[in-house]
Amino acid sequence: MVVRMAYLVMYDGSAFNGFSGGRGSVEHVITRVLSRLNGSPVRLDKASRTDPGVSALMNVVAVNLNDELKTGLINSKLPRQVRVWGAARVPPSFNPRRAMQRTYLYFSPSMGEDLELMRRAAAAFVGRHDLRNYMIRDGSPTIVEMHEINVEEFNGIISVEFKGRGFRNKMLRKIMHAILMAGRGVLGVDFLRRTIDTEENIPMPPHQPHGLVLKAVKYENQPGFSIDKAALSYFTRYLRSRLAEINAMSASYELLLRGAMYEYWDGDLRP
Repeated sequence: MVVRMAYLVMYDGSAFNGFSGGRGSVEHVITRVLSRLNGSPVRLDKASRTDPGVSALMNVVAVNLNDELKTGLINSKLPRQVRVWGAARVPPSFNPRRAMQRTYLYFSPSMGEDLELMRRAAAAFVGRHDLRNYMIRDGSPTIVEMHEINVEEFNGIISVEFKGRGFRNKMLRKIMHAILMAGRGVLGVDFLRRTIDTEENIPMPPHQPHGLVLKAVKYENQPGFSIDKAALSYFTRYLRSRLAEINAMSASYELLLRGAMYEYWDGDLRP
C-alpha cells in the first residue's frame, strides 16, 4: 500500500549546492536516502527550491512511499547539515508547492543604511505587482503578490522579513539588493517604483545568497506534523558548533584586515 508522507526539513545552505539539482543538492541527498530506505526509487515534491547558500528552518517535501518512514530512521542516514524534524501522512493530492504563504528572512550586516528609506523602498513591493525586473527571465509568470515586508535592525544586523504566496527564481535576492541600495542612497525610491509594473527592461542584480533563510511555509489545510524534538536538538547543537567555527574564522579575518600581513611585506619575518 502506497502512503504519501510530508516532511519538514531544515538545512545549512552553505553545505549544499541549492535545494534542487544534481549531486551536492539537498534534494539529491534526501531522495537518495528515502529511495534506499523505501527499497525503490522515489520522487520528491518540495515547497521551495532555494538557491545555493540559502538555508531553511522549514522547507516542506512530500513523497510517495511503500510504508511510513520515521524521522529518526531518515536522519540516521543523512549528513549532519540537514535534518528532517516533522512528519505527517497527507492525502494523495497534497502538493507542497501549493502553499498559501512563504516567509523568508534576510540578514545583512548594517553599513549605516537609512532604515526609513529601506522601509519606503520595501513598501513599493507590497501588494500584487509585475516584478519582471526582479526575476530570471525563464518564461515564468511575472505577477507576484507580496503580503508583507518588514525591515528591522538589531545588534548591527539588518533583518528583512518577506511574506508572500510564492516568489520567482532569484526574486528575493534582487529585491533585497534594491532595498539595501535605497538605504545606502545609491538608488532612489522613486526610481525603484519605476522598475515595478513596467515592461521596460531595467534588470536588478541579486544580493548574495548567504543570509537568506526560508523560515516557514503555511497551507490552507496545514498537515498535522508530528515534531521530532531530538532532530531539533541535534540541529541546534550543529548550529552552535558552526557558529563557533564562523566566529573563530571571523576573528582571524579581522586580524588579517588590521594589517598583520604588512609586517611580512616589509621584510620583517620575526613572529
